[in-house]
Amino acid sequence: MDIKKIAFIVYRNNASCFSECVRYIKELYVPEGYSVDILPMENTKSVPLAYNAAMESSEAKYKIYLQDDTFILHRDLIPDILKIFNEDSSI
Repeated sequence: MDIKKIAFIVYRNNASCFSECVRYIKELYVPEGYSVDILPMENTKSVPLAYNAAMESSEAKYKIYLQDDTFILHRDLIPDILKIFNEDSSI
């Protein structure tokens, strides 16, 4: 497990939406020492099974699941999420 990696697992249904979703992910602030992976999923018969397969294929400690028509506007999402997890070990 890579404790300094965040994976965005994105269900890709529409190429233009996916490109826009990725553009927003790339605009997020990534704290020094951390890295981001974007894992697209597509052509699946079962979205839950596809998410599960992507989850298992990623070594990232933190995984964020999105549809391709989701655009993250809050640029400090990653530091805010890390703060929540670091402040409460029960999460």
